[in-house]
Amino acid sequence: MPEEPTRPTAGQTVSGQGAGTDQGSLGHVDVIREISPNDGMVGPHPDAYFLWGESALRCIRLAVDAVGKREIASILDFPCGHGRVLRNLKAAYPAASLTACDIDRDGVDFCASTFGARGVYSDDDLGDVQLGGGFDLIWVGSLFTHLPDARWPAFLKFLADRLAPEGLLVFTTHGPWYAERIRADASPLPGLPHEVQLAMSRDFDATGFGFAGYPRRDDYGLSLSAPKVVARHLQGLNDIRLVLYLERGWRGFQDVVACQSGFTTPDQ
Repeated sequence: MPEEPTRPTAGQTVSGQGAGTDQGSLGHVDVIREISPNDGMVGPHPDAYFLWGESALRCIRLAVDAVGKREIASILDFPCGHGRVLRNLKAAYPAASLTACDIDRDGVDFCASTFGARGVYSDDDLGDVQLGGGFDLIWVGSLFTHLPDARWPAFLKFLADRLAPEGLLVFTTHGPWYAERIRADASPLPGLPHEVQLAMSRDFDATGFGFAGYPRRDDYGLSLSAPKVVARHLQGLNDIRLVLYLERGWRGFQDVVACQSGFTTPDQ
């Protein structure tokens, strides 16, 4: 096994090109490399942690390019965690105002102090989350991957309502590849026994959606969603168009979905 890299020290920055990538260069951006000691997403190999953020930024840039968006002035990361993706958004869009929102208050505080974001504490009741609106870009990494089908409409509407005109909402899902891996007894998903995940995959095969709650939770767990189900949910929103769907776009694992608010057909 290769030697595990040393964790970066507080405040250290390195070039995105020098950090190593899995799908090509990010360009000349400096990414803050400080990691919170409370960040549960790091795992045993910190370098992989940074690759997730770089991959997310590539997906976001594809969506931005697809719609020809010229300016990103305000960005929301929801849920932000401890800035796995937000650090890349800060580097790529240095003039944009950043908002970091999560139910994990320690993560929000870290993003505010380290990346200069406006911190907003989330809540189980979305009506109590005071985010404001007018965001040019909203990134939602691995939230819908944990929600039952019945909770998707409220979260999608909550986020879509906070987009600026022609703003982009980019979110991720567990798509068909995860169902294939579960059936092959090679699930990359932690938190639930294999037999529970198998039952979830059978529901997915039957309906295009599968969900299994974590212990003592029926509103939060693991979900599988087919593209047709994602599209159906987006059709339930007013003034939203699907921009792109990337199967396994986020580091070869999660599907990436981008949609845009308030699109108008240009004059010919």
